[in-house]
Amino acid sequence: MSSKTMAAVAVILIAVVAAISAATILGDDPPDMPGPDGGTFPTDIPEEERRFHDPVASDEEFRTSLELMNKVLRSPDSGIDEMGYAITGTYHDLLVMEERYMWSEAFYYREPAKYSEAFPSWFATVNSAFDDFNRSIKEALTGDNGQKVESALESVGMDADLYREYDEMDPEQVSLLQRQSELENEYAAIMGTEYSVQWEGRTWTVQSVWDSDTLTSEEKGAVLDMIYALQYTDAIEVYIELVSVLNDFAGYYGYEDYADYAYGNVYHRDYAPEDVAGMYDCVETNVEMTTTLNDLLFGESDLFGSLGYIKDYGYEELYGSMETVADMLGTEYSDLLGYMDRNGLLMIEGIEGQIGSCYTSELRAHHSALMLMSDMGTHNQISAIHEFGHAANMCLSERSNICFDVCEINSQGLECLSLHLLDELAPEAPDAYATMVIGNLSYQVVLGSMLTEFELWAFETEASGTELTVDSLMGKFESITDRWGYSISNGVIDDGYIWADVGHLFYSPMYYISYSTSALNSMEIMLTAEEDFEKAKGMYLATMEQDGRNGYVETVGNAGLSNVLVDGNALRISAEMSEWVKENYGDPASAHA
Repeated sequence: MSSKTMAAVAVILIAVVAAISAATILGDDPPDMPGPDGGTFPTDIPEEERRFHDPVASDEEFRTSLELMNKVLRSPDSGIDEMGYAITGTYHDLLVMEERYMWSEAFYYREPAKYSEAFPSWFATVNSAFDDFNRSIKEALTGDNGQKVESALESVGMDADLYREYDEMDPEQVSLLQRQSELENEYAAIMGTEYSVQWEGRTWTVQSVWDSDTLTSEEKGAVLDMIYALQYTDAIEVYIELVSVLNDFAGYYGYEDYADYAYGNVYHRDYAPEDVAGMYDCVETNVEMTTTLNDLLFGESDLFGSLGYIKDYGYEELYGSMETVADMLGTEYSDLLGYMDRNGLLMIEGIEGQIGSCYTSELRAHHSALMLMSDMGTHNQISAIHEFGHAANMCLSERSNICFDVCEINSQGLECLSLHLLDELAPEAPDAYATMVIGNLSYQVVLGSMLTEFELWAFETEASGTELTVDSLMGKFESITDRWGYSISNGVIDDGYIWADVGHLFYSPMYYISYSTSALNSMEIMLTAEEDFEKAKGMYLATMEQDGRNGYVETVGNAGLSNVLVDGNALRISAEMSEWVKENYGDPASAHA
């Protein structure tokens, strides 16, 4: 394409699960609790745990438990059973601390002003706690009681070799983690600040510009450009330092840059960064598909406008939507939703002042999950269904999917299966609902490919010794959008800046390709459902039920899905999806009637 297509990024893009950078966390999952059908099921969470926690007090509580464990492991009088009990008890206390971090993060996102001073230290605190637990086990294995400690670990299902090989953090690494957390919070503060500029003798904010009945369209564009230039320049400067900090951290583990480190250690992928290029040949097809669907949503037919009623959805309506989907999946999923409701785990109704967020955190001490959503507007319903897919995997699988390419199939795939329930989920606007789900998938393929190329370049460039600048980063992203003929801008924010609006690049660097791979496999699930819904449902559930330690390639193969990184599979799936859109674009819901 010679010219770039404009996408309504603020409308199509759904922010979803936040990847916790737990690369320093090493250890097996806690013992699983029996579920209603012999599987696993989460346990109830005491009400006093469902709040913001002081990181210092929580750390002190864990340190007491750690000290007791160390005494038991050092004592020549301790038996194997006693050691095993001490290890699992302290590990459980460690997971409770991790959960308190997750709860605290959720409350910070809901009320950032209230917790802005107490929250920033949480990330480094919990990582240091895991580091000290792992180091304590490692030291005990090399001590006088090493053989008994190894037997104790084996008796409780924990792998001694993982602890022997553990490379504990030094003070500089801890300092880097702390700076990473600080930079994330700086970015959140920048994006939550109402920026303003002086123009023609008056102070202007974004809102006052949009509300103005005196400015011409050209003047509005000019003033908005000045405001966004200030805000996104600040954000990009944070990103420049973040890339440096993460590259330094990766260097401690022998990696050339953070991208190489993150693929295996943070996101547990079973492929390398260079393998992503295998799906780039499908981008143009998805650009065309996204354009077609955007025209439907925002053109003369204004399908998107017909979804306006969803903006008013509160807890009851969102719960009802998730309940409809859970019932479709089976009794166990319906029971899970009821459990989450009873335990206050559905923080899905946004409040004023909340940081824009939509993610699900795993609460491993209770084999549970916490959903958090700010007000997603028209996306509220789809976002809730998306996040419930993540929660279900975390709560009902023996081991949740730590490979993020797989866990996004758990969420995006559920969106596709929900198209089978249009009469119940979107009786007022089934066409718009279906178009938005499908359009989001094609858009994620495009956006994920662009952002991944951009991130790989940024980390590699910084690691090579070349200084990153605001101008060089803006220029690189503009060159990517020019080459692929697609703009993710909303028509107001310059292409060079717009990538800084994607929080994943700051909170979960190198994450976004997981949306692209999963979107393609979710398309595959949807196309299968057109012919055989039960088969498609079986594919989806297979990705939920497999051992969560399997990587992307192994999991999709076992589920009967395609590896989109090889053999032209990405292009084939995209072409089949594009053909479906061409046949049904006038009435995207007709095939589901």
